[in-house]
Amino acid sequence: MRLADRLRVLNYEMYSELLTTAWRCNSDISAVLLIMQDVIAMGVIGRRDMERQIDQIIVELRKVYKMPNIADLVLSLKDKITFNTNSTYSVNKTAF
Repeated sequence: MRLADRLRVLNYEMYSELLTTAWRCNSDISAVLLIMQDVIAMGVIGRRDMERQIDQIIVELRKVYKMPNIADLVLSLKDKITFNTNSTYSVNKTAF
């Protein structure tokens, strides 16, 4: 299911508030985890798929949800997320 389809449940204000609140908390870790929940829920496996899905999330935040500022925040998170060889994700805490 596409992010756009799944986020129809949340209106613009709700998703924006969720992400910006997460962004401000815990040195960005909450925002990373929120994005990773979307990525994992979409069945992403592998580093390349993860990066492609995060790129798609960024595009949809900009074009579908008209949230360029949030898209920029997600873009800045992209390099903080690591795909491990055992099909798990982790956050590069030294990047914060």
